[in-house]
Amino acid sequence: MPLGDIEVALDVHGTLAQDLACRSCGYNLRGLPIEAVCPECETAVGRSVHGDLLAFCDPAWVERLARGMRLLVAAIIASIVLGIIGNVVRGVFPSAAATTGVGVVSACLTVVRLFAYWQITTPDPGAVATAGPGTAATMRVVARWGLIGSSGVETVLMMFGGVNLGAPVQAMTPSVAIITVAWLLASLASVIATYALFRYAASLADRLPDDKLRRSTVIAMWGYVVTTGTIVLLGAIAPFLFIGNATPGAGVLVLGLAFMVLIIPGVVFWIWSVVLAFKYRHRMSAAATRARDTWARAA
Repeated sequence: MPLGDIEVALDVHGTLAQDLACRSCGYNLRGLPIEAVCPECETAVGRSVHGDLLAFCDPAWVERLARGMRLLVAAIIASIVLGIIGNVVRGVFPSAAATTGVGVVSACLTVVRLFAYWQITTPDPGAVATAGPGTAATMRVVARWGLIGSSGVETVLMMFGGVNLGAPVQAMTPSVAIITVAWLLASLASVIATYALFRYAASLADRLPDDKLRRSTVIAMWGYVVTTGTIVLLGAIAPFLFIGNATPGAGVLVLGLAFMVLIIPGVVFWIWSVVLAFKYRHRMSAAATRARDTWARAA
């Protein structure tokens, strides 16, 4: 009978009636049911028949992916609420204490979001593919360390740097130049890492499998890269246009117009990404349930 990409023969008891090597360790799986696990390496038999579908992967790993998506969605919702409440608090109580309080909560949400990314990018314990340029394994590593590194640098600069992208620069000193370049590099690293996260998410969509979700992820990925990447570059240029100018010049006006043009698609793709996060949370949770059921029957 055909199952996934491999056609296998089953006996009357539903066990493999032909030789089939475990894709992880090479053990002959003949005589085992599809829902079983390899007695040598505990890789699901279904992975050797169906391929890398998440429903036949290690349930602990799939649950970790689902948990990460749930945390990410919770952090996104909390950040939106914090943004609204924070503006109200700063408007009603314009004090340093209020600003500091909002900043502390924001930093905590950043930690939660980074932990969510860490969970989502946990390596597959049963993977047999080797890493290489452009592969899902490489995208996973780039997303994990790129997001953690860029977020760490941005947090330090916000706390001690005193300069942010887009803020006017009154005088070009060595410290201002170093901080601004650091902001630019961290922001570009964040864009690259988020691009890698989209790529990795698309590879997971292939393993659900959900081709519609994968296509939607790719579209959102390119929309994010183009809009956010351009905004970052414009934000890096803008501060230097103020140097020695008491009033904004033509260059500043052009950049302002570019920001206005980009902000609309930027918001659209941001909302699109949030919707995708909700969809991945739902699909990953379902895959985790299926994986637990598959391996529980094997036990």
